[in-house]
Amino acid sequence: MKKTIFILVLCFVISSVNAGIIMGSLNLEGTSADTAYVFAFHDFTTIMDTTFFMETAAPPDYDYIFDDPGLIDGYDFSVMALIPSGLPPVSGDPAGKYPGNPFQITGGLISGVDVELAVSGGIEGHITYEGSMDSIKIDIYSQYPVLLGGAPSYDGTWAVSDSYYTIDSIPSGAKVMIAWSDINGNGLCDTAGYTPEPYIWHFNDLDGIVVVGGGPTSVVDFDFTADIVHENDRRPAAFIVKCFPNPFNSTVSILVAGEGKPESVKIFDVTGREVF
Repeated sequence: MKKTIFILVLCFVISSVNAGIIMGSLNLEGTSADTAYVFAFHDFTTIMDTTFFMETAAPPDYDYIFDDPGLIDGYDFSVMALIPSGLPPVSGDPAGKYPGNPFQITGGLISGVDVELAVSGGIEGHITYEGSMDSIKIDIYSQYPVLLGGAPSYDGTWAVSDSYYTIDSIPSGAKVMIAWSDINGNGLCDTAGYTPEPYIWHFNDLDGIVVVGGGPTSVVDFDFTADIVHENDRRPAAFIVKCFPNPFNSTVSILVAGEGKPESVKIFDVTGREVF
């Protein structure tokens, strides 16, 4: 069957030099009776500029063919695939990307663009940050709800202890990610308020979207730029003030202690006059 399809494809290429063809199959962990969706895209500067192509692949073979005049030689193409469990898909639905991304079509045809699908995957990368790596965490969000006009849904938080990191067993799918420094130790990314913590979203040509699942481990780098507040510049997250004796008459000792150091200490009397 595959040999017959390949011969037909070659005949079509000879008769129509304006068309381009991408063909391959999907490899799935386990079995599934659901239809898969395969996406090809090329030459994007942002997601708004990207030209997308979509085809379906049916079980059990999960073979697919893209045949479109927009698939031409000289462009950098990428292919990813997904078997959704509903609309929108959810984290952990089988997903993956072609290991040879990006690739180019030669002579109007490329075959063997096979995609491995998996329910989980990993990311790795490098984090550039001037503060302590002991406090760095990465939040991962599923991008699927955005398809229906919603907000990304939270997948989880992973701690990072080194500037070069690897995170495994992430539920598969399209993700967006933020790295941040948990300065106050509350386990939350505090991007606003009295003591905002340093953070940065991962950015790439696809508006920060990263495909996790089958295929190669995704590379996700973060660079905390100069406009982010650094740990050494923060106000104390918590501190204690004690006076003794209390009450006092002519003299008093004041102890200020806690996380970090306050920038300055000033003392005012009951009338609001600064006395120290």
